Amino acid sequence: MKPKSRIPLIVGFLIITLLGFGYYLNQILIPDYRRNQVVLENQKQLLAIRKQELAQIQELDRNFDRIKVAVETALIALPSETQLIDIPYQLASIADAHNLQNFNWSLSTQPVTIPRSTIQALGINISFIGNYDEIISYLDYLGNSLRLININNISISGSTSLEEASGALSVSMQANAYFTSD
Repeated sequence: MKPKSRIPLIVGFLIITLLGFGYYLNQILIPDYRRNQVVLENQKQLLAIRKQELAQIQELDRNFDRIKVAVETALIALPSETQLIDIPYQLASIADAHNLQNFNWSLSTQPVTIPRSTIQALGINISFIGNYDEIISYLDYLGNSLRLININNISISGSTSLEEASGALSVSMQANAYFTSD
């Protein structure tokens, strides 16, 4: 064979090799590339979701820190179970300071239990007599006091006339006083 006759063979071989390589790229590598692109897109979406979750967790963590301080303050305000009996007497002394009369109270026989919590509630029934301003002053004081008391029910009876605003009103309340179990 002459050297000139080899050139077409070499060129033909190179063309066939390039075609084979192109087929290989088309059949093997390009689908892998596309598959990798899909995986990469999925990972980008997952990363975006995880970033959102992380931002939410960080926000919850900041909220938890604020709530934790509020809870610690609230727990300080709660009497212990042994101090619970002082609450009705404190309510009575506050009533005396607001000129309320015939102040009576009674405790429910069982605490209101809150599952899986050290915080409990005890029902207190309270009744007294006073004029409108004295009653409002007493209720405002209770609302702003450090003790955690939730008034569940209140009923007021007596004068309904505007001219008799200084008249005596009878008040009956049901409340829960919260405490920590010892």
